[in-house]
Order: sequence, then structure tokens, then C-alpha cells
Amino acid sequence: MSTQKEIIEKYPLLFKNLRSGKEKFECGKGWNNIIEEACENIMDYFDKFPEHSQNNIDSFVVVKEKYGFLTIQGGTFPDIVYDLIKDAEVKSFCTCEYCGDKGRPITIWGWEKTLCESCEKEDSRV
Repeated sequence: MSTQKEIIEKYPLLFKNLRSGKEKFECGKGWNNIIEEACENIMDYFDKFPEHSQNNIDSFVVVKEKYGFLTIQGGTFPDIVYDLIKDAEVKSFCTCEYCGDKGRPITIWGWEKTLCESCEKEDSRV
């Protein structure tokens, strides 16, 4: 599993705001593979359709957990890129935010999370 830093360094165009220190990932490392796969798919799209990338590679502004699932927000992208982002967000519904194993949405002390059974037991808020 790649680290947050490795993902940001591998896709600098998508994370230029994050790299400047204005923003940061605000989710657990268990979703790093999902984020990296989304970035790879987005950049593959721009490689296949370079005419769409000249003015359309904007940066992600927010990569975080919200209401128990991954949320990726950014500037202006072609519709297909928003579809790829939505696919990543949907995958987070069944992936543990902490370790990346199969997870499920749960509520812990009023907070929505997606965790596996093991991480749910280890979470200090339980």
C-alpha cells in the first residue's frame, strides 16, 4: 500500500494544492489504494485524451472521510473524471478506512465510519 506522500508525489498535477500545504488528506490510510487507483484512472484518461487535459487538469481540494465514506472534491474536471471519483467514493463504503480490509458502515459514538470488525474493536472510541 502506498503512503499518502507517495501518492501525492506520483500524481503532482492532481495534488498541487495539497502539496502546497493548503490542504491535506483527512482520512485513514486504509483508503490509500482506492485514492491511488482513482488517480491512476484519471491520469490514464488524460493520457488517452490529451485534448481534454490542457485546460481540465485541476487539483483536488479535499480528500477526506465524511459521513463514513471517502469524499474527493476538486476544481473543474470533465464529467468522466467525476464518474471515476464517484467510483472511488462508492468503493470506500465497503473498505475499512484504517486498514483497507473489507469493511462496513457503522456508527461509533455518533460518528459514521467504515471499518472492519478488527478495527472496530480496536477503535478507542468504542
